[in-house]
Amino acid sequence: MSTVLQAYWFALDPNPEQESVLRSHFGAQQFAFNWGLWRIKANCDQRKAVSPREDPRRSARAKVGAERRTHDTFSHVS
Repeated sequence: MSTVLQAYWFALDPNPEQESVLRSHFGAQQFAFNWGLWRIKANCDQRKAVSPREDPRRSARAKVGAERRTHDTFSHVS
């Protein structure tokens, strides 16, 4: 079986009012993309700044794990 790939190329020819609206939408899209990229980069930089031993999520997991290990699962069975 053969696969046919087909593409279309469209050219926009907006009037001045439509061009203004298009520029506005593309500007908002670029702003949203840059904002999201900034948030991801800030999160990554923050994770790099905190050593694994100081990570509060790891310490919380360690506490839960310690509680599970010290809890006698079969204490209610006689």
